[in-house]
Amino acid sequence: MLKRLRESNLLCKEDIQQYNLSFCSCHPTCNARFEYLVDLDPEALKDCKSTGYRLLHTAVGYAVIDPFVMALKAGMQHFPEELAFLFHKNADGKTSRELAFEKIGQDQTLKVIQDHILEAASHPILHRVIQNAPQYMNDFVTRYPSAVFLRDEKHRTLHHVALSSGTA
Repeated sequence: MLKRLRESNLLCKEDIQQYNLSFCSCHPTCNARFEYLVDLDPEALKDCKSTGYRLLHTAVGYAVIDPFVMALKAGMQHFPEELAFLFHKNADGKTSRELAFEKIGQDQTLKVIQDHILEAASHPILHRVIQNAPQYMNDFVTRYPSAVFLRDEKHRTLHHVALSSGTA
């Protein structure tokens, strides 16, 4: 149906952000719809004009795991360099990781993160953790031990990032 609406010019790319359609379809029973909308406008993962939040932040609001999983998976598919916006802050200064820990629980959230941000993918996740949530460094290091040796986009080691953020 969405394809037909799009072909008839009744569904525009701008509608996805304007009416928060990605979030509205962020439910396991709507997986095909969600993927179609995200593929049509991946930028909707970054910004929803109606709420002003990233989809990953909004998805945590239900305090259930499925929307968070869907948003994280889509974010890693389209924005792996941003780690699906897991460590970006909302207007209240909270990251989606923080919100997920609060609403879904730390163990369950860490499991989902580990399932969708693979250690073999060589993302400098520990660099982001040490900058944004150093108190959880041990939890992430046990899940991403080889990431200790990675360099970030500025070619800094984890130790350099720790020093520059004042956590070393």
